[in-house]
Amino acid sequence: MGCSSGRLRGGGEFEPMGMVSAYLVAGSPAVVANLWDVTDRDIDRYCLAVLDAFVVGGGGGAAPPTLAHVVAEGRQVCKMRHIIGYAPVCYGIPLAAAAK
Repeated sequence: MGCSSGRLRGGGEFEPMGMVSAYLVAGSPAVVANLWDVTDRDIDRYCLAVLDAFVVGGGGGAAPPTLAHVVAEGRQVCKMRHIIGYAPVCYGIPLAAAAK
């Protein structure tokens, strides 16, 4: 998740394009990317929370969480929640981790 990796740039008469579009066109079902530049420590904390919740979360017979839900809930761990926490967004179709 690089800085501004989810930002789409307008192409005049054409649809906005960016790295996210390339991943989706290549067949990725979902992409998590940042809309603007972020600080390293906060986004590292965010990534760890998201990965932990998506890969490990949902245990104990509960339904596995969706990627969009985990992306939204991960914002709570950021110290600058409204500046850094709202930069990551999820593009694509709703995904859930496979139940173990």
